[in-house]
Amino acid sequence: MRVQKLSEEDYRWLPKWLVSDSLPPSSRDPLGLQAGAEKLANRLLPGLTVFTYRIGYFFFLSWALRELNRKEDLRIEERLENLNRLERALVLCETVYHGKDHLKDCKHQGQRSKGHLLNQVEKKRASIPEKILKNQNNTGCYNLYRTPMRSGGFWEDDDEAASQGLIPFRLTNLGEKLANAFSKREYASDLLDWALNGKTAKSIETLAKWCESFCFCTFNRKSEKKAFLTGFLFAEGNNAEVVSDADTRQQTLRTLSNSNLLFAPASNSPEIVVVSAEGTDGDVSDLELLELGGDTSVLLHFYNNSNQKNTEFFIAAAIYEMLGLALNSIWSGLLDFIEVEGRMPLNLWVESVLRKSNSTQFWDSSLWSPEAQSQQSEDQLVGALFANNNKVDNGFMLVLKVLGRDRNRMNLREVLYDTELQALVEEAFPYNSQESVKGILPKIADLLLHRHKQVSQIKGKELWLDKDGDDVMMVDRQEMGLGFHSYRFSKLGSLARDLKLVESDLDHD
Repeated sequence: MRVQKLSEEDYRWLPKWLVSDSLPPSSRDPLGLQAGAEKLANRLLPGLTVFTYRIGYFFFLSWALRELNRKEDLRIEERLENLNRLERALVLCETVYHGKDHLKDCKHQGQRSKGHLLNQVEKKRASIPEKILKNQNNTGCYNLYRTPMRSGGFWEDDDEAASQGLIPFRLTNLGEKLANAFSKREYASDLLDWALNGKTAKSIETLAKWCESFCFCTFNRKSEKKAFLTGFLFAEGNNAEVVSDADTRQQTLRTLSNSNLLFAPASNSPEIVVVSAEGTDGDVSDLELLELGGDTSVLLHFYNNSNQKNTEFFIAAAIYEMLGLALNSIWSGLLDFIEVEGRMPLNLWVESVLRKSNSTQFWDSSLWSPEAQSQQSEDQLVGALFANNNKVDNGFMLVLKVLGRDRNRMNLREVLYDTELQALVEEAFPYNSQESVKGILPKIADLLLHRHKQVSQIKGKELWLDKDGDDVMMVDRQEMGLGFHSYRFSKLGSLARDLKLVESDLDHD
């Protein structure tokens, strides 16, 4: 039986009480695993986000905060709009300075707008663009860098400033050093004057000359590097929370360095990541891998070298991501089936999986028997799932491979005990079960459908799939990538590149 989707014309003839209010598009995180990944990422690189990838923003924003809060008789909304305009002016300068052949050499929020900006330049003159991002208040650098600024000890909340119509932060002593460093760049004051007062276009030669003095690729002078690292790694003169974040980041960098990962050449392997809940409109989703390579290679390195010191949370993150990848892959396999076949009883999906599988012995095996342990390594199974190969088979094999190791079960219970994934996995794959692998396949599908419904209700999002009796039906299909969540390692690599970080920088003078 197939179900045909109703058109808008069809809905017009239905009684209003039969037509439910439309919900926002369904979440890109159908099983609600992003929050657990965020917790783990914060145990490794607190204060960073998937957008914290340029050192220059720390200097630019500290300077902009100070200069804009000095202006008199402005409301906070006007100050923030001036900051947005200043950001757009900066991106324009960087765009014309680097030119169309080198736009990817120096990336910013609004990266995808740069080609359009160049096309808008008329007669070798340019005005400040009206738009570089879909919603700059949410996706601009001020909103995305507020947390890193506070965590790094450069900004502090200032409620009194907010009551006076100022941007509600004050610079710490470290933040003042960053602001001073930017203000010393030769044409910083010209950029500010143009952003606040300039109505006329500037020649591209002028903009390029300005940018040469404050391009984001140049914030690595010895004094600038020291000012940034004093906060980022050492939290000098700050409160306990900031010090704790800095200590954690420093330990993570040392662990990466000890494994020859921090200063390694860029990885050439492709990296696929699940879109983060922090995501905006994808302006930085196409950043190339930088010095650290991708999250997958970093996490699997520590998973495969578990005897190294200070790697507990790296390993926990690897376990979390492999189990999450496996469950998302099984979900994706069910999604693909319903999309092709339409509304169908769940048992027909189970029959389809078993009929198409080349792993009959695996499915017939007892859940925790040696026969249920794939001959492929975890790395190989992860690679197969990234390539969308046999998603249900390889998803099950990866779960049983990971949970078949006692150390991983212990980690799941002792480190990942407060994540919803832990409860989901233990319910789906009970350790005392004598069932065959194929025997729990319908149960897993039911659990994932139930979990998805819970997540959608909590987030107020539309469902992808729903169950009606024994049937599964499509509701709102969304694109779904299979991969690891972002743990910010490639963003850390970008910061290290900008700073020209070397191993001796990890030691405080």
